[in-house]
Amino acid sequence: MKQPAGPNHLQIIDLARTAAIMTVMAFHLKPTLPLPPPAFRWGWDHFQRNGEYGVCMFFVISGFLITRILDSGGNRLFRSGWRWFYARRVGRIIPLFLLAVFLGLALVWMFQDGSKKFIYCFKLPQDPGTLSFWVPLFTFTFNWARTENWNGIGIEWVLFWSLAVEEQFYLLYPLALRLLGNLKNLALFLAFVVLLGLGWRWGVYLSGNDNIHTSMRTSPGAFDQIAFGALLYLAYKYKALFFSKNKALSFWVMGAGFLILAATYLNTFPIGERLDRIYGPTLIAAGLFLFLLGGLHLPFFESKDLRVFSLPGKFSYGNYLFHIPVLFFIHSFLWDLNIVAAFFLYVAVTTALSALSYRFFEAPANRLIRRIFGVES
Repeated sequence: MKQPAGPNHLQIIDLARTAAIMTVMAFHLKPTLPLPPPAFRWGWDHFQRNGEYGVCMFFVISGFLITRILDSGGNRLFRSGWRWFYARRVGRIIPLFLLAVFLGLALVWMFQDGSKKFIYCFKLPQDPGTLSFWVPLFTFTFNWARTENWNGIGIEWVLFWSLAVEEQFYLLYPLALRLLGNLKNLALFLAFVVLLGLGWRWGVYLSGNDNIHTSMRTSPGAFDQIAFGALLYLAYKYKALFFSKNKALSFWVMGAGFLILAATYLNTFPIGERLDRIYGPTLIAAGLFLFLLGGLHLPFFESKDLRVFSLPGKFSYGNYLFHIPVLFFIHSFLWDLNIVAAFFLYVAVTTALSALSYRFFEAPANRLIRRIFGVES
């Protein structure tokens, strides 16, 4: 028996996004601050070391949410209206994307001084006018760009590779759903995408290419995590009654997922650093799949007591695109703080800015774009 898809909010999804954005922010903060005291050093090092896995988690969550949105449309999953879907997607993604790009350019113009902080955050290619940078950026093919040709760029620009991956997947996703036509074909297709991702990363490894960009950031090396998220939605929808009646099983499934996530993130599997780039994304996606599949049926995660912890995840898109400008402006203040205090202040300031952006810019821009497309819901 299936659970109808609906617009109701799932706090556990925001909690998972909080974990994801915090790992990304810690990964980018760590090189800019002095080492913490020995008491914190081991924990901080292991927390911040795998920010790339935070993006893998975002892809899984995105696949779940977008499939859920498509299924909640007036024509359901395999017959969703294209204008309805693309208007929602454009309204959600494009306004903040353009704001982040032009904010980055404004900061380059105002603060370009050759300092280490500026270079780390905002450095443009050696030839700022090169089309090989701007065309992929604005066509959402940035994950295929040859970044090594630019003599290094700031993190503000590197971040856009993940948006490119998602938009490439979702450009054709509604068409693929119509062609697949039924649940069995969709499940087989998603399973194929999962295997394709693993096979791609194996091929990169066997070729001797040690570049994480080629292995994990090109589309075949990242689409599998989005496919895991879509499979999660199907399992959540069609097995809801089963898991709801078996709370103990939900707990054990969630626990198994957590152990896989923790072991992968902390690099406790004896598979070696280069092999992590093959199996790591698959293990993170599988672990999050199990964690959310069990956790989605446990009322604990919808508790009001956890709401404050869900806020960085609720505004995670803004946090992802704003955390480098925030770091640039408050870095001097963070330098004098304990690493734990510095990190949580960094998260709090970025989340507050993202919440304001959502309230006063993103949501109004989204509504405007939907009205232009004639899509109100």
